[in-house]
Amino acid sequence: IKLYEHGPRARARASRASRGDSQSHSDSHSASPPLASSSCVVSPPPPVALALVANNNNNNCIMGVTSHPLLAFTPIQASLGGLVLATAVTGKMALLGKVTGISGTVKGLILKSQKATNGAFVAGLVLAGNAIAVLRPEWVVVAAAAPVWRAVVAGVLVGAGTAMGNGCTSGHGLCGISRLSPRSIVATVTFMAAGVATATATKSMHALGYVTANTPPIAFAAPGAAFYLDAAVVAGTAAALYGAIAVAKGMLPCKKDNADPAYCSALEFATEFVSGATFAAGLGLSGMTSGAKVAGFLDSPLISKTWDASLMFVMGVALVPLTGVMIMIKQRSKEQKPPLLTSKYAIPTNSTIDAKLLTGAALFGAGWGLYGACPGPAIVQAAAQPGVNTLGFVAAMMAGQVAYENAMSSSS
Repeated sequence: IKLYEHGPRARARASRASRGDSQSHSDSHSASPPLASSSCVVSPPPPVALALVANNNNNNCIMGVTSHPLLAFTPIQASLGGLVLATAVTGKMALLGKVTGISGTVKGLILKSQKATNGAFVAGLVLAGNAIAVLRPEWVVVAAAAPVWRAVVAGVLVGAGTAMGNGCTSGHGLCGISRLSPRSIVATVTFMAAGVATATATKSMHALGYVTANTPPIAFAAPGAAFYLDAAVVAGTAAALYGAIAVAKGMLPCKKDNADPAYCSALEFATEFVSGATFAAGLGLSGMTSGAKVAGFLDSPLISKTWDASLMFVMGVALVPLTGVMIMIKQRSKEQKPPLLTSKYAIPTNSTIDAKLLTGAALFGAGWGLYGACPGPAIVQAAAQPGVNTLGFVAAMMAGQVAYENAMSSSS
């Protein structure tokens, strides 16, 4: 079985299939639903087993090799994306002394309980999502044909769960585990287990339209040269921008009594924006903005022939440098050495493991497994491909966060 076809022959084959010139192709695929894509939807003609529909400059649907095949094992892409995520988290921690917790950032903006500079992080996610839609649309794969109720219910569960459990895959997963926090480790194990249980019980890959009963097992797919260039450009640009902010801080230190508040605030805004945009690019590079890859990972390998282990490499590889970074940051904090732009590190100190944490993590995991999206990727997906499901998920997620906080306020 060929995994991919590309070039003029593949385009001709796709063109014949779209015109219905080949009766055999039409007959053999009449019972199979089309694959979901960020740009268009077609049914792949044989002998192509797996392919992602990309959007070319003429807005025509073509079959071709991409960095993120819809169904493929992509550990290299996931690993490089994980390193970019680690770059985003490290830059924000080194300059501002803050962890990257996306669900908390969104909740804080809604409830106006956090600094306005946090809005720049979300703006970075959104604008990077807009750029991805133009430059790399194949990075975003959403289940546009899935029932709207599924996206809405999942969004509410993710919103309420992250508010109750105080974290998601970024706050508990990346930043918490790298700090060796027992609370975050327990939360991560809980929402992972809940995600797998929900995705398996509700057959998310089938329900979201990513696979059928006849879909073959996935195979390894190596990235092309363009992917390595993308990763290098993103990481290099982020490092250069973080460096420029550090240099700008040196020109007028923000921790001095005579510092210009507007100047220092501008540097904080810039840091948040760069971190958000870099984080969005890392999500795209790693495959986390592909609902097919997330749902494929959460679908139990015990019963699924299309289980995709790629996302294990995202967190696993990102945690290697991040753990070292967090150890150094904790040491600097103990020695009362501040970050570059602020007066002290804001490292979470809550170590409580209770029913609230476990319930919140379980609710979040259930929503994650139901739709294949968590806060960060969901925002990027909505920006890159606004639609009923993507926007509905984000709106429901915010509503879930607000509903939980209002319920807590009423009961206290």
